[in-house]
Amino acid sequence: MKTRFRDSRPLLVSLLTLGFFCLVLVAQAGSAAPASTNALSSSSSVQTVDLEYRELPQPLISLSANVTQQKAPFAKEPALRQRDVMRGKISFGSTDSKNVMPFLWDYSQGKLYFDLNGNQDLTDDPAGVFSCATRYSGEYQIFTNVHFALKTPTGSHPATVDLTLIKYSGINSFYAAAAYRSFWEGKISLQGREYQLGFVDNNPDFPDGGYLVLRPWESRSQPFSLLDGSLNGFTFNRNLFFGTQAWRLDCKFLPQEPAPKYRITIEERTTELAELDLTGKFIKRLVLTPESGRAGYTVVLDTPAPVVKIPAGSYNQVQVALKAGAMEASRIEDNLVPGPSRPIIKTSSAKPAVLAAGGPLTNSVTLSRQGASLSLSYQLLGADGGRYRLLGPRKEPEFAIYRADKKVASGKFEFG
Repeated sequence: MKTRFRDSRPLLVSLLTLGFFCLVLVAQAGSAAPASTNALSSSSSVQTVDLEYRELPQPLISLSANVTQQKAPFAKEPALRQRDVMRGKISFGSTDSKNVMPFLWDYSQGKLYFDLNGNQDLTDDPAGVFSCATRYSGEYQIFTNVHFALKTPTGSHPATVDLTLIKYSGINSFYAAAAYRSFWEGKISLQGREYQLGFVDNNPDFPDGGYLVLRPWESRSQPFSLLDGSLNGFTFNRNLFFGTQAWRLDCKFLPQEPAPKYRITIEERTTELAELDLTGKFIKRLVLTPESGRAGYTVVLDTPAPVVKIPAGSYNQVQVALKAGAMEASRIEDNLVPGPSRPIIKTSSAKPAVLAAGGPLTNSVTLSRQGASLSLSYQLLGADGGRYRLLGPRKEPEFAIYRADKKVASGKFEFG
């Protein structure tokens, strides 16, 4: 966050006041309807849970969609008041995936037509006609509640998205993004506590990928997002270390009628553990992603102790959500991934590893003069020197500049 103060005279900055308290804040994102499913079966080491399809009033995650434009009209098209339209194919996976749908966008009327049955007739798919809910300009439109089926090797998965379409005038360019509002939800009991268990299968080309949602069952009605920094949901592989236990997750899609389900089997595993010293404070949730991909464990720790044990191995991504009183924050991820050849943490049973992520958080301001301007840049830094962001409602940081006892400038920092 930067701001500038311009004055041609010499300046003495004798006092700098920041107008908000810097600790941590985690925004709860999304509201899911209470799930009715419980574990189908369980033993001391294995649980099987059926996840039911859910739609949320707000997006969980937004992803770009691939678009290929075409000039030639389709074999049959709806009556168009104007010929200001765009035609082509939109893909919700790779460009050569099975999830490619022909479309016609009549941006002059705010209408979108999908050829769901693939017969080049844009008039015989009533379920594929959508009207623009939000129009920022004539060629920037959002279509909400777009329902379609994702084709995968295990069957067709229902999905609901808000679709953003943008046509850039003059450069013949087109942009599309799908904000996913659907996921699969159930309830599971782990280590004596009940949790909302969810799965977001947003990439049909990789059915083993996706996001796992895992949060206390009593929080299930609170809004959440996969990108809000709260870490209620996170990318994972089939090996999960949660709390003090290693688990193996197997996900299977059941395309049954009348309602398809996702069946998750979670089984206790044993693995070599190593000690990890956490020097930061106020950690609400810590997620470690393994360098070894499918062979390693995704580690999820809630309010961890200063010393914990996790599966031995290398981890090349660290995500941290903090909480102190009513304030919550999260680590900004752009500094978290140094690259596959430079793991952030490497643990072994022979030697404890140290991770300096978390609080306390410190207000940091850098001042530099550029000609007659004084540039002030604000960051919220953690114990590891990394940048953090406050979550949820927040007050912009303020500053004041004095010459001797006279205030000569004041203002707020801009976000971004």
